[in-house]
Amino acid sequence: MSYTVYSQNAMQVGLGADVAISGTFDFVSDPANNRTLSIAAGATTVLTRPFNLGTLGNGSYWVRWGLWDPSFTQQYDIQFARPGLVIADATPTATSTATGTPPTATSTSTPTYTATPTQTYTPTNTYTSTSTATPSSTATNTPAN
Repeated sequence: MSYTVYSQNAMQVGLGADVAISGTFDFVSDPANNRTLSIAAGATTVLTRPFNLGTLGNGSYWVRWGLWDPSFTQQYDIQFARPGLVIADATPTATSTATGTPPTATSTSTPTYTATPTQTYTPTNTYTSTSTATPSSTATNTPAN
């Protein structure tokens, strides 16, 4: 709960609050969270205090919050909101919470095979034995039979 306070003089104040089911005056306070705080002279100050809603059920509530002397015996001001609070059943929402060490990227090589026809020229050397007559101007001695 927030309180915006202005004082010409520096002083201590008490912050109190309570709630009641709307339409009733059965106010329930939260004295464990009452606060005594200091405010500065000549300045507007925003003060806050928590309020424990743990024992309140679903429904609409009137809310009062007051500014008191430090001993909570003299009330300086009180504000009233009707309704100032509505408590509804909580609807669970799935959330993801990251914990631990963040993931690291690891590069891996994965071959991808694609059937693509490719024409490739492959020369083939084939040895063929061929007789060739070569004229010669050299005299040869060929015996006669």
